[in-house]
Amino acid sequence: MIHYVIVEPLNGKLELPSEPSVYTVGELVPEAQSELAGAAPMLYCAEHPSEQLPALRERAEQDRMSGAPPVLCAILECDKASHRLQQHLAERLVLPKPTEGTAIFRFYDPRVFAHLQWILKPEQLGALMGPAARWTYLDRNAGWVTVQGAKSPNDEFLSR
Repeated sequence: MIHYVIVEPLNGKLELPSEPSVYTVGELVPEAQSELAGAAPMLYCAEHPSEQLPALRERAEQDRMSGAPPVLCAILECDKASHRLQQHLAERLVLPKPTEGTAIFRFYDPRVFAHLQWILKPEQLGALMGPAARWTYLDRNAGWVTVQGAKSPNDEFLSR
């Protein structure tokens, strides 16, 4: 299983002072919203999870304690290719509005993701997570929460 992290660079820079840096996979820019380039969340790969994940968790906890918005949004576990995960997550950022146009869905933000378990049906949440087997985020009240992905997610995650 490969470990990935979603980072919100608009909230600050992700630095690991004494651990190896996480590898940049790329920005989560949906094809239909190329204007988001430079302002979209970033996907990184933690190639040395035993060293990097404790430091990443500590950084997220420090941000939470200081009241700062989260830089580290999620830790994902996935056995699929990096580009597949990146593309899936990027495309889920854009939702059609009921009348016309689109909206940006900040599902990756832990302040949003914490509510999705009671808003979405399990199959919808699984489709949102896509190829991610596990999604871990820091909830302000509950601490670290891990959500298991669906065995076979349905891409129509907002239907019904």
